[in-house]
Amino acid sequence: MKKFILKLILFSGLILGSLILLNFLYVRTEAYRTMNDMEKFYNVPDNLEIVNVGSSHGLYAFDYSELSLKGFNFALNSQDLFYDFQLLKQYQNHMVRGTTIVLISVSFFSLSADPTDAELMKRDQRYYRILDTGLIEGSTPENLLRFKLLPVLSAGSMLIRIFQDKPADTFLELSTNRLDYGELEVEAKETAVRHLMFLATSKYSTWPDKNPEPGINCLASNVRVLQSVTSSRENDQMTMMN
Repeated sequence: MKKFILKLILFSGLILGSLILLNFLYVRTEAYRTMNDMEKFYNVPDNLEIVNVGSSHGLYAFDYSELSLKGFNFALNSQDLFYDFQLLKQYQNHMVRGTTIVLISVSFFSLSADPTDAELMKRDQRYYRILDTGLIEGSTPENLLRFKLLPVLSAGSMLIRIFQDKPADTFLELSTNRLDYGELEVEAKETAVRHLMFLATSKYSTWPDKNPEPGINCLASNVRVLQSVTSSRENDQMTMMN
């Protein structure tokens, strides 16, 4: 019995040690660091003078690199107002109370995002990398383990990047993008049409042939979040951008 227990301990130790080693290697790959535009959060400057939040519209609209002001873009693809607010809470110490200007990029998605939507909840797993667990909606010990403590457990096919590393694909990285400027403009217009069609056919639509209640409740919920953001004492000076 003692030999069995000893073998079990040794085997478990070997498995755990291998897992820790793989995790150590995985989180240091360019693929992991750049996944979901997370790399920028590794070095958020102090004493920020201007910042913005928002979804992909804000992500690709604001660039502070050539301004005299010290700025940072907190926007991410499909980021809703709730996580706009959570990011402001997380990084408030990098801003100057009463001075930092916060630009809130509001798009069609901002007021129609449903925090209970399965696809959005899956996407929200990325926030385990940059937010305190208490700021994440519906945080669970399992997700904490898989996405923060040992992200190698959720790597899936990305695990190959330990051996064949490359930065994660970014759609609007024009230096490597498959589209030229003209094609990109066409793609942008087609994407705008898809967004409008989404609104017209989704549960958020208030057309007469659809039940408006889910959309109304979702809108009301996001408006309350927006009111919380704009009235927050943690950020005394804000500018609304539509």
